[in-house]
Amino acid sequence: MTTPAGGGAGWYRFDTAGLADDARPAAIAAGLVADCGHSRVTHLCPRELVWARWRCTRLSASIRIIRYDGSAVRVTRRARDVADHPTPWMLFAVPGTAGGTFRQGGSTRRLSSDELVLVDAGAPYDYRSAEGGRSAVRVAATALPVGAEDIRAAAPLLRHSPLHDLVRDHICSLAGMVDPPADTHTRDDVDRATSLLLLALLVSCGASLTPPRDV
Repeated sequence: MTTPAGGGAGWYRFDTAGLADDARPAAIAAGLVADCGHSRVTHLCPRELVWARWRCTRLSASIRIIRYDGSAVRVTRRARDVADHPTPWMLFAVPGTAGGTFRQGGSTRRLSSDELVLVDAGAPYDYRSAEGGRSAVRVAATALPVGAEDIRAAAPLLRHSPLHDLVRDHICSLAGMVDPPADTHTRDDVDRATSLLLLALLVSCGASLTPPRDV
């Protein structure tokens, strides 16, 4: 079941423990679609073994922190989904468990547990995860002064960046928070630091900053 919380942070918790076995797959699919964009969700285990719990914290209008623990699942965002349900979101995710695979931009790779992955919801992708925990930061592409093509070009290079481990550990630390920062100023500082880290990571992979527009 979902537990929303008030306050400026804007966060919720979700746990299938209180749901009947038959209701869990659809509830998980609905939650993943809400967080990752319209997509096809396939559970990779028997229905009676499907489970999930996750937390989502809204740092700002542009950034959300997600911690997801659950059974193995496949999320496929097709070209039709991208065309019919456009979204500005991209996710910087840490699988947490080895054995998953990720396909986007014509290439497929097997993921290690501590690898940082950039999922661009503005393009088709296929993500298969093993059972376990995943940490992610969801950010609006428009919040970072980097062009879409540069973001896509940088995505497969993240693991070679000298900032890879720093950004990965930052994301895991954020996702491990039990509760979001209650103080508005602290939340704003964390939001800005996260944006700057993600931007620095992309630039370290060859992305160019978009010139500011004249007002």
